[in-house]
Amino acid sequence: MNPPVDQAAVEALPESTPLPVFVSSDGRRARVLRLVGRVVAGLTVLWLVSLLAGVIGVLALMLYLAARQRTRVAAYALSRRMGLTRRRHVLSLLVELAVAVGIGAVLGTVLARLVLVPVVPLLDLKPGWPPEATTLVLPTGVLLGVLTAAVAVVLSGALAAQLVADRTRPADVLRGEQ
Repeated sequence: MNPPVDQAAVEALPESTPLPVFVSSDGRRARVLRLVGRVVAGLTVLWLVSLLAGVIGVLALMLYLAARQRTRVAAYALSRRMGLTRRRHVLSLLVELAVAVGIGAVLGTVLARLVLVPVVPLLDLKPGWPPEATTLVLPTGVLLGVLTAAVAVVLSGALAAQLVADRTRPADVLRGEQ
């Protein structure tokens, strides 16, 4: 059972705390309700938008691979005749995809930094209260997860392109039938 709350202290809270405090109807406990709910809802929306952006990025990479598939398979067929090994072909695909993903990551980081500089000071709920500035913590766990996902996408994309190239008959590609 929750102990009773001093009503005078509860009435003084909105002036002495940066968060609005709401008291239940029985007056026994104080809860922070609306602001926390809105913050959680806002963060959930941001998380969903970032997830959607990641899915769009993976789809863009796969469309890039599909658009270049015909010329890539033809070039691979000719290169195989000249002595290109599967290992070297996969390595070239890995480099090509890693460069595309790397450029996207660098541009995304720069754009995020440009957006965060003016926005972070606006996130301070009560200016003048400690801490003086809203601090941003580098989410290393999230960054490692994104890096792992990027490596997985690059590897799977390169291996899928290699698999398609291996299964395609070079004579059909060179005749223009595929």
